[in-house]
Amino acid sequence: QELDKKLEAEKSEYQLAYEEVKPYIDKVADDLMNIFIAKRFPLFRPGFPGQKLRLKGAMAYEGQKDYKGLFERRLPTERPDYTFLLLVDLSGSMRGEKIEETFKGAVLFSEALAKVAATLGTVKVAIYGFQDELIAYKGFESELDDKTRKKIGLMVKEVDNEGEHNQANYNNDGYCV
Repeated sequence: QELDKKLEAEKSEYQLAYEEVKPYIDKVADDLMNIFIAKRFPLFRPGFPGQKLRLKGAMAYEGQKDYKGLFERRLPTERPDYTFLLLVDLSGSMRGEKIEETFKGAVLFSEALAKVAATLGTVKVAIYGFQDELIAYKGFESELDDKTRKKIGLMVKEVDNEGEHNQANYNNDGYCV
């Protein structure tokens, strides 16, 4: 029990939030993938030569000897690239339960989209906070590794002026947004 208490005390803010949202990460990632992959079945168009025989084209061929509609070819499908930016308010008004729940949402968002990006490869994510200026936690090109997770974990402390930026009383929404 003492060892469990000691291990629990050594966990970072990010690890604690991750444990709370862990049951939802796979569900959210699956839902996002279903949204991003809109075309589950390949599209075909009539053409000769083609990859598969078309029944409608075969009937037209029998009547008119027209090769164009006899086969169909698969159209190349392109997945669009998706880019997400999460901008978190870290001003003093976010103290208490607001920042805790917002932070859990940021952890859920970052972990779920990291899974989607690993699967689809067409998703980029950036996470920023703001007070009087933008505070970069994760850029579009950076990976969600332990160093980035530790940096994201500082979000909770920023609203109490215990993080690295410490300007919670000076907020510039317009500039940052």
